[in-house]
Amino acid sequence: MDKKRLFTFGKEYLLRRTELSDEILNHYLNLWEIRKPISFNELCRNMIDHAQNRRNMPKSIGDIENLKQILCEFNPTQIKNKYKSWVDLFKTIKKNPN
Repeated sequence: MDKKRLFTFGKEYLLRRTELSDEILNHYLNLWEIRKPISFNELCRNMIDHAQNRRNMPKSIGDIENLKQILCEFNPTQIKNKYKSWVDLFKTIKKNPN
């Protein structure tokens, strides 16, 4: 089965569900465009946010906005240059709880 037929089959299958409409399905299929990061820093922030967004992780990581200064405004290049290793980064975070 080629990709187009597989996609069509999947979409038809999902639309058989009464709680789904073509509009709702298209919204979720195109959500990546809305959430697409516009900068490398935003991508970095989104990745950290995603890591926090797991079971009980918010309790251990906390609000990532509190880490903004430590994480150099979420600039991965600056983070890499500022900290020799992840251990140094974690020590810094531990010394500066928010």
